Amino acid sequence: MEKPRLFIGSSSESYDVASACNACLDRKVEVTIWDKIFNSGGDTLTSLTEKAKNVDFALFIFRPEDLTMMRDNPKPTVRDNVLFELGLFIGALGKDRCFILKPRNEELHMPTDLLGVNVNDYDPNRSDGDLESAVNAACTRFLKSITRLGSFSSKSKDEIKSNVPSFRVSSAHAISESMLRLLGRLLPTATENDYISPFSLSDGFEPYKLNINLIKLERMRLIEKVLDSDMNGNEWYGFKLTQDGVEYILENEAAVDKVMSQYKQPPRQQFDPANFDDDIPF
Repeated sequence: MEKPRLFIGSSSESYDVASACNACLDRKVEVTIWDKIFNSGGDTLTSLTEKAKNVDFALFIFRPEDLTMMRDNPKPTVRDNVLFELGLFIGALGKDRCFILKPRNEELHMPTDLLGVNVNDYDPNRSDGDLESAVNAACTRFLKSITRLGSFSSKSKDEIKSNVPSFRVSSAHAISESMLRLLGRLLPTATENDYISPFSLSDGFEPYKLNINLIKLERMRLIEKVLDSDMNGNEWYGFKLTQDGVEYILENEAAVDKVMSQYKQPPRQQFDPANFDDDIPF
């Protein structure tokens, strides 16, 4: 049986941790560490892009190796090239197939955009200095996710794009009319580079049903969660269509048209100056 393929990315300073993970995962997974993919005379970005197309999972070692000024405060952060590589592999594989390993009880600023990525930690200060034993528990948890998800297959996109009467896109979930309606409601996010909050999508849905539909659509990679924040650090999230979601709507335009034609958005209240009460005190 063919092993799933996994790429491990880290800084040079964290290479020993990457090697320890390789030792723990080797029996179940075909591991490639970052320094083995670069060819003499080739550029780094091309090598990383090609590797992202040919693995099933990616693991990144996060350690507080840099200091970044954030609102005049220094924050311990991961090396920027490791963060970039994580983003590249998330774009190629999806966030469910990318993992982060970080040291326990060490201050490390994590970007809010990484919420939802599979993160585990390890003890970097074992008295015996045995790194393989230190990362073993985390690697075991990563293996559970690898076993559950299996090898990545490009067939999944073909299944999503197929137009069948039951709107079935995978063996796990089927597109219902209410899910089609959510996709239609999210269509503006494909052209306006914005997102829509769950509250704005909730009209006509029981709360639990809305959440179930959003979870299913996100797992099918038809929509994605977007996190945002203001200058005061307040955070909120919304949803937008993925490229696969846009393709699905285009392939199933007639079905989406039918569902959306039956859905009537609540009328927006119009302000009528003629009915304004001049006697209201201010």
